[in-house]
Amino acid sequence: MLLCYTIISIISGVIISKRILPDMTANLSVQARNIWVLVHIVSANIMISVAIVHLIINVKRITKWFKVEKSIRKSTSTNS
Repeated sequence: MLLCYTIISIISGVIISKRILPDMTANLSVQARNIWVLVHIVSANIMISVAIVHLIINVKRITKWFKVEKSIRKSTSTNS
């Protein structure tokens, strides 16, 4: 889900960008541009929400990973 919403957000952001695709943006009607802006905002909000939920679900794994990295650094520095 996170990947899908990220791709949607990137594509819609490129479509509505006036700097990346100026000719395409100039050819969009006001209604079409508003729809793409809405798609971009909704997909970005869902993407951020899914990323936060993903981090919350995996917080134990993430903290364990940092603890392992810290203990590896300590053991290599004491062995030197």
